[in-house]
Amino acid sequence: MPRKPRRRLRPQRSGEQTPNGAPTAALPVASVPGQKLRASVFTVSLLLLSVYLPLTGMVYSESWYRLNCKWSERCLVLGQLAERSIDNLTDYFLHIEVLHDRWSEKERLHLAEVRGIYDVLAGAALLAVLGLVFGYRAVNLRRAALVNIAVILSLLLLLPAFGYFWRHVFHELVFSNELWRTDRNDITWYITPRVMFRNATVALIIGGVAINLAVLAVDAWLRRRNRLRPQITKR
Repeated sequence: MPRKPRRRLRPQRSGEQTPNGAPTAALPVASVPGQKLRASVFTVSLLLLSVYLPLTGMVYSESWYRLNCKWSERCLVLGQLAERSIDNLTDYFLHIEVLHDRWSEKERLHLAEVRGIYDVLAGAALLAVLGLVFGYRAVNLRRAALVNIAVILSLLLLLPAFGYFWRHVFHELVFSNELWRTDRNDITWYITPRVMFRNATVALIIGGVAINLAVLAVDAWLRRRNRLRPQITKR
C-alpha cells in the first residue's frame, strides 16, 4: 500500500491552540547574532574595566609611586623633590595643577601625551560601563569572566622580557617620538623607573583577575539561587 504523506509540523504561534484546546505559550523570538553581539560587548567591556580600574588605582595614587620609590634607591637622590614631584604628577594627571618648574621641557611634552592617553582611557571606561549595561545577561557572566582571566593571565608572558617589550614594542606602538627616553637629568628617571612599570603590570594582572573572579562568584550565586527557587516555590 502506498504510504500516506507525512504532515509537516510547523511551530505554533502565540495565541494558537493545541489539539486539546489549550492556548500555546508565546515562544521567545531570539536573535542569535544579537545574542552574540551582546555577549561580545559585555566581554570586551568587562575586560576594559578589569584593566582600567587597577590602572587607575596606580596612576592617580601617590601611594603607588612612593611605594616604588622605597623599592628603588633612585628616589633617595632627589630627597624632598621626589615627594613634591610625586604629588605634582598625580595632580597633573587629575587636571588639578600644572607641572612645576623642575620638570624639563622634554618631560612636559611627554607627560602631556601620557595624560591625554589616560583621558582617552577614562572616556573608554565610561563607554565600557554602558557596554556592561547593554550586554548584560546572566548567561554571559561565566563565559566573559573566564575569557578575560585567560587574556589577562597571558600578560605574564611579557614579564621575562619586559625590558625589551617596554623599550622596543610598547613605546614604539604608542608614541611617535623619543620623548619617553629619560636620563639622570630628568625627574621621571628617578620617580618612575622601568621596574615600576613591571611591578604595575603584575599588580594589573592580580587586580584584573580578582575582578573577574568576583564576577564568577556572582555567577555561582545566581546559579545557586535559581536552583533553589523552584524548591522554595513548591513549599
